[in-house]
Amino acid sequence: MAVLKSLALIFVPLFGIIGLPAIGSGQSVSNNEIRLGTIFSRDGRPDDRQIHMRVLTEYLREINNEGGINGRPIEIFSYDDEGDSKKTLDLARRLVEQDRVACLFDLSARANEVIRPYVRFKKIPVLFPSPPAFREAEILGSYISQHLPDATVAVLGPAGGSGTEYLNGFYEGLGREHARAAITNAQEIKDLDESVNQVEPVSRGRAGLLVMFGPADQLLKLTRDLAKLEWSPLLIMNSAALSLDLQQFTSSAGMISISTPHHVAAVNSAGWNAFKNLRREDWNSTAAAYGYVLAKSIVSTLRSSSEMNRCELNVVRSKGHNWEVVDSSIPCERSPRPK
Repeated sequence: MAVLKSLALIFVPLFGIIGLPAIGSGQSVSNNEIRLGTIFSRDGRPDDRQIHMRVLTEYLREINNEGGINGRPIEIFSYDDEGDSKKTLDLARRLVEQDRVACLFDLSARANEVIRPYVRFKKIPVLFPSPPAFREAEILGSYISQHLPDATVAVLGPAGGSGTEYLNGFYEGLGREHARAAITNAQEIKDLDESVNQVEPVSRGRAGLLVMFGPADQLLKLTRDLAKLEWSPLLIMNSAALSLDLQQFTSSAGMISISTPHHVAAVNSAGWNAFKNLRREDWNSTAAAYGYVLAKSIVSTLRSSSEMNRCELNVVRSKGHNWEVVDSSIPCERSPRPK
């Protein structure tokens, strides 16, 4: 059975892994269990956090009941930093030096930046660090520039700092001159409003691409709004799109997003449909389905850790009810520009 040291587990978008050593080779792994650590940074929705917790607990319970990873159960240590970056670093030290975890996982972009120098010095791998919004959007913009250079583009994104980061990264990847020529209209989403179709204002130009950035609940709402319009653009969305059920969407020309190899394999797995030992209200929850992907990705990564030497991302495109890789081996971090 998975041992959870606190109730502070939370889901964030799943990304690459930095240098995970073979399980059992480090001081931080005991002979009896595989210890993993995470820090809840309050960057997500509390209700979703509880759902992710339930799914992760149940999935790891099944894995441990079946013998764990090579006979060793998985044990999770989790703490809440209450949004305080100093506390984030203190908790990372506690996880590494007291709890002796083998690796950290599921950190927010802010937490990952705070602890990066420390974990590199300690040579502690981080599974699924969340790249900044800028980098996600930059990759998608670059993909459009290379593969869809003549397409017109409409953009929807969240208001505030994260929205600015998404837009700046997207313009950087697309190219500023290209962006001025290709983008027909753009709009911020300050709050989700179920009484209003929030896609309609950017639909008037009938652009070939609809770029949408934001958390999963916002993307879900906007895709539902799109389905009510006589417009079928190709959707370009950040990694939260992989929590959406592709069986629900038929009005668009398809979706393009970002994933890692383990993540897209977990999303495409039929296992979720059989994983029903949860509360009935969770069955149709995108948070629960994505929590399942998180848990499955952790187990898959631990079982094949020797193959994961670099932090890489893939651009993926929907194909039927699954995702296929259309551009692979993209570094999670930007390469320095030549001086």
